[in-house]
Amino acid sequence: MTRPRILFLCLEAPWHLNAGALIRNFWMVIGLARRYDVDVVIAERSLLPPSPEFAAACASIAQFDAPHGFLGRVRRAVASLAPGESFFTAGQVPSALIRHVQRAVEEIDYAAIHVDDLPIRCALPMRNCPPVVYASHNCEYALFHRRAEIETGPLRALALFDAERVRRIESALAGRAELITACSEDDIRDLVEFCGMDARHAVVVPNGVDVARYAEVVGRESDTSTILISGSMDWRPNQQGLRWFMAEVLPKLSQAVEDGVASVRVAGRMNDELVRELAAYPGVTPSPNPADMRDELARARIVVAPILASSGTRLRILEAWAAGRPVVTTPAGAFGLEYSDGDELLCAQEPAAFAEAIVRILKDASLWEHVRQCATARVAQYDWRRICDVIESSHTAAL
Repeated sequence: MTRPRILFLCLEAPWHLNAGALIRNFWMVIGLARRYDVDVVIAERSLLPPSPEFAAACASIAQFDAPHGFLGRVRRAVASLAPGESFFTAGQVPSALIRHVQRAVEEIDYAAIHVDDLPIRCALPMRNCPPVVYASHNCEYALFHRRAEIETGPLRALALFDAERVRRIESALAGRAELITACSEDDIRDLVEFCGMDARHAVVVPNGVDVARYAEVVGRESDTSTILISGSMDWRPNQQGLRWFMAEVLPKLSQAVEDGVASVRVAGRMNDELVRELAAYPGVTPSPNPADMRDELARARIVVAPILASSGTRLRILEAWAAGRPVVTTPAGAFGLEYSDGDELLCAQEPAAFAEAIVRILKDASLWEHVRQCATARVAQYDWRRICDVIESSHTAAL
């Protein structure tokens, strides 16, 4: 019997697994492949081959050369001036990909076309378009607006202006979609409030973690003083939170650093400029582009997630939970997660309270163990293999 087929459009190769959106897309394809033949179309050509697990889940993989470098930035800036566009969404999808998608839907009867992010919605066919699934990683407008509110000077005004353009684009896509998969009930509320989404078309497909992959970290002995900040440090919300931590929280930890109670490692995607910036702070060690984040988690006593503006959910918190490492974060960092403050994590908004929570959990072994046990129990509900059941059932019901 011939299986139904889905066309899955995304900006980057999901098998890289070094950013939240890529991890979510990887497991979305794995879940869809249980019921559908999945043709994956990627707007950027990867230098790495797909992992065996991902390749086995795909009926086909097509990659295209995205615009890069100076000319790519110029193209994006020019394209952002067009009516109905924004700087966030413009100029990232090759024309060859758009033509490929149009030919594909004319030749194949797809059950749906899956759009992983707003920029690639421009590849939706003008003719014969199958039902659309919007795989929302965030309420993009909510995230952009929250980010803009903590910018300063002319950048704040530009960011607020672009956020309003993003809202119009996201509202149009949400209105067109047969199914919207959101990371949490908080995201659904944002999409309804800000983008006028019909909640009847939405389902929660949580972000998750491969629990089994991190299980071996749980029993590994950590450094008693190491604080880990992990994540994609080339993503603006992470940069904003990281610089807030360095400017506002780290000075309040200075005595703990001097006494050897605390030391900070920052691990994730980052450029040379950020590495030099971080290395200038006392007690801070940058770990750029680690090959395996489990090694960083193993040495960490706790993980901190200094997030100031958020939508979606933070996969790095889920990784810390699965690795048995207690988390200190902000309310924005915990957005969309099920937790109780003082159980699965410690939550603080103000710099002094944030620093106090860090020192308290570093020094209090019983609190450290309590939070660790609560987190490892909670994370079971966020196992990707369990979430794949939701991916399969939600698409079966809607399409």
